[in-house]
Amino acid sequence: MSLLRSGLLLLLAIAPAAQGAPASAIPNAEADLAWLNRYLESNTASRSPSRPSNGPGVPFAELRQRIGARMKVTLSDGVSRFGVLVEANATSAKLNVRVGAGDYLFDFKREQVAQIEER
Repeated sequence: MSLLRSGLLLLLAIAPAAQGAPASAIPNAEADLAWLNRYLESNTASRSPSRPSNGPGVPFAELRQRIGARMKVTLSDGVSRFGVLVEANATSAKLNVRVGAGDYLFDFKREQVAQIEER
């Protein structure tokens, strides 16, 4: 994220120079920069890694009994996938995820999982 922020800050700094105006000539430049920082920080916060939930969820050990059910799997990096559970064992499971006009078989390991919910 810092690379994106650096690039946007560089763009804000050089855009007026490219047009022949000093950087201080941009109206609201500081307000724009403050907004950009708030936006990037909030976007980062929404993608922060999830912690394992103590709330309702399906224990990994019970997945075999739920093959064929619609599930939401949230990984420890915060990414969630929705799909139909097609395979499960003690160490991994597979979710059939609809992607566009096709399907994707999403394979995940037990240690990657933060939470599993039946939908």
